[in-house]
Amino acid sequence: MGPWIAFKIADMAERVLGRPVTFSNRIVTLYRDPRKGAEMAMPLLGVDNPEKVGPIFLEAYRYMDAPPRLDRKVNIQEVETVLCKWKSARNGRYKIGTDTKHLRSSLSNWGDLASSLQDFVPRK
Repeated sequence: MGPWIAFKIADMAERVLGRPVTFSNRIVTLYRDPRKGAEMAMPLLGVDNPEKVGPIFLEAYRYMDAPPRLDRKVNIQEVETVLCKWKSARNGRYKIGTDTKHLRSSLSNWGDLASSLQDFVPRK
């Protein structure tokens, strides 16, 4: 996983553990897959630099709350994930909704708490 895992651990610490972490908008161009996603989005957004894609996505998501706590708006680390998944979907290696389907399934048969969390996972 290389240096990407340091970013992902910080991302999880911020979202899951509630630790304050500030991420640079440049995070979308630091790692291969989100950078390729940003490069694929450039002509669709009419920009000439992949570093301009992150701020455009942030503007588009500015009203959406970030899961799982919904205590802040979507930030650059969610944009990084969106660009990764979108790139894979555009290349035919990822079907949109796969993660949601797997998450819903993985919460089955682990008891009442896990089952109650399924209420927060979209069905489709």
